[in-house]
Amino acid sequence: MQHLPDKLYRVDSVIQLEQIAINQCGVPAYELMKRAGQAVFDVLRARYSQHKNILVLCGAGNNAGDGYVVARLAGQAGLNVSVISLIDPETLKNEALQAYRDWSAIGENEAADISVFEKADIVIDALLGTGLKREVAADWLDWIEAVNHADKPVISVDIPSGLMADNGIIAGAAIEADCTVCFIGLKQGLFTAQGKDVCGEILFDDLGVPGEI
Repeated sequence: MQHLPDKLYRVDSVIQLEQIAINQCGVPAYELMKRAGQAVFDVLRARYSQHKNILVLCGAGNNAGDGYVVARLAGQAGLNVSVISLIDPETLKNEALQAYRDWSAIGENEAADISVFEKADIVIDALLGTGLKREVAADWLDWIEAVNHADKPVISVDIPSGLMADNGIIAGAAIEADCTVCFIGLKQGLFTAQGKDVCGEILFDDLGVPGEI
């Protein structure tokens, strides 16, 4: 992991940085997603190497795609991986769908049953990403609360699910992470309002995006 930068960004600004990396620097979008998943997996192996039963919770959008990359890497490394999706993963789009299909080549999702926490050693939170703008829906809220009650270590992908990335406000409930791995640019909501209460240790990876961007 890299030192935390001294700049904070709004979500739309980070999206612009990603588009510059893709369109002007020629970094494929799926390559960025794979790098994000690799960064989370590296934290998993470096800090939680004793944990062999990995639960990956996936939602919609690119955050889910990052989660599927983590699941694939963990499965290929011989760890026991359980993946729960709160949507039909075939409705994912573009790179996220590709990440799901690459995971599906080595494993399959399980039924969305809260009892899955019983066999998990650690949780990868890839439910809700930085695009959250409204209160968390009731069924998703149940899973967020289940994570917090499970008393398992949690790594959140880019931002804890339920935290709004621009203002640090919790949208009904948020996952209380042990660490959050943030990509490309630090989102200001991680450091403002209630962000500090749920992010745990904040780690950063620029995903190889050139510094001049």
